[in-house]
Amino acid sequence: MKKVLSLVLSLVLVLSTAVVAFAAGFPDVNSNYSWAQEAINSLSESGVITGYDDGTFQPGKSITRQEAITLFSKALGASEKMNEPIVNLAYGIYEADLAGCEDSYAVKQGAYMVYRKVLTIDEVKEYLSKEKRDVELKRYEAATLIAKALGADAWMKTNPEIDVTFADKDDIPAMALGYVFYATELGIMNGMGDNKFGPNETVTRAQIAVMIRRILDTMDFEYIRGMISSVDTLMNNLSIKTEEGETVKFGVGNSSAIFLDGEKVTLTDLEVGMECVFTFSKESLYQIDAITYEGEETVSGAFRGKQTTNAGTTVKLADITKEEETVTSYKLASNVVIKINGGSGAITDIKNGDYVTIKMSGGLGVSLSAEPKTRKISSVKIENIDTSSNGVVITVLTSDEESVEYTLADNATITRNGKKADFSELAIGDNAELTLDYGEISDIMATGKAKSIEGTIDEITVSSSTSYITISSGGNKSKYPMARDCTITIEGKEATIYDLKLGSYVKLEVSSETVTEIASEAASEALTVTGTIKTINTSYGLVVITYEGLNGQELEKQLFLKDSTKILDTKSGKLLTIKNLNVGNVITAAGTEKLGVYEVSSLMVLQ
Repeated sequence: MKKVLSLVLSLVLVLSTAVVAFAAGFPDVNSNYSWAQEAINSLSESGVITGYDDGTFQPGKSITRQEAITLFSKALGASEKMNEPIVNLAYGIYEADLAGCEDSYAVKQGAYMVYRKVLTIDEVKEYLSKEKRDVELKRYEAATLIAKALGADAWMKTNPEIDVTFADKDDIPAMALGYVFYATELGIMNGMGDNKFGPNETVTRAQIAVMIRRILDTMDFEYIRGMISSVDTLMNNLSIKTEEGETVKFGVGNSSAIFLDGEKVTLTDLEVGMECVFTFSKESLYQIDAITYEGEETVSGAFRGKQTTNAGTTVKLADITKEEETVTSYKLASNVVIKINGGSGAITDIKNGDYVTIKMSGGLGVSLSAEPKTRKISSVKIENIDTSSNGVVITVLTSDEESVEYTLADNATITRNGKKADFSELAIGDNAELTLDYGEISDIMATGKAKSIEGTIDEITVSSSTSYITISSGGNKSKYPMARDCTITIEGKEATIYDLKLGSYVKLEVSSETVTEIASEAASEALTVTGTIKTINTSYGLVVITYEGLNGQELEKQLFLKDSTKILDTKSGKLLTIKNLNVGNVITAAGTEKLGVYEVSSLMVLQ
């Protein structure tokens, strides 16, 4: 595994356009700077810090705020070649937010500092504003940058109590006290003598050299870049293929941060073919940065050969969707991830006519999978059938518990339970065997079992693809997908899903896990109504009342009283019968309405 010491190789301090590199041993780094001599010499020999074209180092010269942004971004890997995609990504994300700073040579590095959560956009804009970018950096500002870069913000959330003991602590801005404490506790910065920190003194080149050396020793960053070749969310590990063609496997712990295009994600969000940069600190995985690029696309076709030259490898694919064959060449990345029949393989393993799928990014194929033109897949379970897009897409769960989508070919042969069927007869939950031709389902043999379920409707979800109904029965709730041609009846009459009411009693006919028929009883809705009796028919137990609607209009409602209906005279407190009611009585009735019939359980005569 090739590891790159990012700070040693990449922390090039750009302090002036007039600076050039010299060997260690600057004439002006004399005994007055003995405390910094070792740091200056070692970093100079490594090409990290450079001197001026007159052969001097100018150790006492102060650095500016935008020079500091450049320096500390490099301390986090901004100048490391392997991090170049991350720097470009960060600038692409925050370029618009940093408007007004674009003429600063440190604007890209500033965006990188925002990406790394070291500084906010407003803080970078302040550092790189035209008014302040060339202001000399003060020591408390250096402490703030160092501490933020090394994770002080997270540390201070759990360690709010700090004790800064410098004699001049009152001169340190309140917001910087914690950062000064953190930077000095780590030993990156020290006091200036007489137990003073000197917060408002400027930072010199000699001091920066010492700080860089100490940061190098503290973080010990290393980087690896490559394409993801596999992701195992069960075992929490993934493999990448480096630019040198080496496959490397990493375990991903809970403390490892994962970002995709700058957003914090989990391992499940990473996919084969994504470009990743792995950051290690003291040989432990510190952070994963994954990138997707604009213009990414997936191409597929029948393999028609390859060509390898000094410029790289190209493969030829024939378009299988056209009657007349057309062949297109695609160039592969040097570290392309190749899968043959789901396992690792080489391009030499691909045979003429094999079905090949290539993920393209930035004009190069970053992942390639190949399989025979025709292959069979057994022991799958249908999870979803989507007709919302062009064609029919069937999602199946494989024996490896992996969900995979396949398009159903227009002329596919479909059988279900041994009989020829239409795709609309396929049911979620069916067990199936698939035959694929060039990645599409050409033949599907499905089997399913029928059963009946009874209960009350708890929830209905209507969708353009698959609708669902949730049933409560025996204290348990079960959710079922509905077939696209599901038959619905209410009280024996044909109905639609929109006619079903929550709380209605239903009987479901289920095939596998999919509802094919719903027979519902009409739902009863509890109602209370107050009005004046208009008509009474004691033979049928019918009372017609008039009442005022929401808009003030007069409405009528028929009330049906049963022998069990309780009728109370509120004035006398006596129980009555329907024969005791009179036209003109004002009453309040409570009961249930079902299919427009209002059955009264209790009635009170108000006057």
